[in-house]
Amino acid sequence: MHNIKFWFARGSCSLATHTLLHESGLPFTPIEISVQKQETQSASFSRINPKRRVPVLSVDDVVMTETPAIAFAISQRVPEKGLLGVSDLDKVRVLEWMC
Repeated sequence: MHNIKFWFARGSCSLATHTLLHESGLPFTPIEISVQKQETQSASFSRINPKRRVPVLSVDDVVMTETPAIAFAISQRVPEKGLLGVSDLDKVRVLEWMC
C-alpha cells in the first residue's frame, strides 16, 4: 500500500481533489492548512510545494501539485472506478471541465 498525504485548505480549490480521494477509497492522511493564517507561505510548506498553494498530494514522498495532475494520479490508482471517465470521449470531457 502507498503512503498518501494530502494537503488542503477549507474553502479552496482543493475540495475537488479531496472529494476524489474519498471517492477513490484509497487510504490517505489529510493535512489541513490555513490560507487565512498564511500557512501556505511558511518555510516548511514551501519545502513541500514551492508554489505555496494547495492542493498538494504526496505518494511515497513524490509530490504532485495542481488539481488536474493530482486527479489524474488518483484515477490511475483505481482505474476500475472510472473516476475521470470510462470512454475516451468521457476523459476528454473531464479535461475540458477541469480546465
